[in-house]
Amino acid sequence: MRKIILYFLTLIFIILLFSNCAPRLVSYETIRPPKYDVIRVKTLAVLDLTPYQNNPDSGKIVANAIVSKLFPTGFYKLIERSQLERVIREHHFNLSGYVNEETASEIGKLVGADAVVVGEVSAFNFEDIVQTRHETVRVKTGRVRTIYNEHKKAYEEVPLYRDEIVPYKVYTIQGSVSANFRIIRVESGDVLASFTKHFDYSNESRDLGALPSKETLYNMGVDKITGEFAQEIAPYRVDVSRPILKTKTPQAKSAYKLAQGGLWKEALENWLSATQIRPSDAKLYHNIGVSYEVMGDLEKAEENYLKALNLQPNNSIYIDDVRYIRNLIQDQEKLKRIGL
Repeated sequence: MRKIILYFLTLIFIILLFSNCAPRLVSYETIRPPKYDVIRVKTLAVLDLTPYQNNPDSGKIVANAIVSKLFPTGFYKLIERSQLERVIREHHFNLSGYVNEETASEIGKLVGADAVVVGEVSAFNFEDIVQTRHETVRVKTGRVRTIYNEHKKAYEEVPLYRDEIVPYKVYTIQGSVSANFRIIRVESGDVLASFTKHFDYSNESRDLGALPSKETLYNMGVDKITGEFAQEIAPYRVDVSRPILKTKTPQAKSAYKLAQGGLWKEALENWLSATQIRPSDAKLYHNIGVSYEVMGDLEKAEENYLKALNLQPNNSIYIDDVRYIRNLIQDQEKLKRIGL
């Protein structure tokens, strides 16, 4: 009994130890630059993609989703879809198949776009599959056996079992949504960039109700591929989680609560005050760096991350801090170059 109590006390101590040592995370939102520089493009037209063979609406669905992803960024002036449709109808463009660069460029000129997004939906299909499989289960035979129960000191009857192979149904849903995207510069008709995006899904269950519907999967797939495409050519918002490290000063404890509440300026003041008491505490400089990072002063963030690293050169957290903040500084410089 004493061994069991000692075991549980040790286990509780280990859990508390690791919970006290583990960094706590705080989150903030930031803007990332597009992954690809679409130079000198301010006005963009998005044509219906060539649809997938078995779904004639797929090209329009994907095109509409691209517009819905790009519009909130405010990065491009987007040509109204109704205006595009009117121009295509009035000038008798045949867009039933592959849209080449020349046609895209001509349409772009008519609507005043700098570039045109075209492409093809290469997959837009999910299928349901029902299979019958077999498994071995133990079933009662209807017969019993009499045995002597040592614990009860009495005879008793126990049922006899046998193995039986029984069928059962397995429901599977699988398929994919994918598309090829191209950006055509209107002035020259050149392809500025091309991307291919995929969404694949496959899952099975004995319970049909546990699987997502086809409609849900189509929405998920379109959302994924158009979201990824939008991030290639436009700035996008992301939630970033950063670790706050625990230290042993009263100011640092209150600073974490302030940071959790979004009061970063007040939290920073507390951590700066704590450095007067513990000037060699690398964790404090890390937390100060996080504060400056969240507040947008990336140079001061880098300065404090370097202080933490100089105090503990082999600490992987501080090594990652410096690498991360330098990448972030490059991102901000890129955002400035594109006018943000």
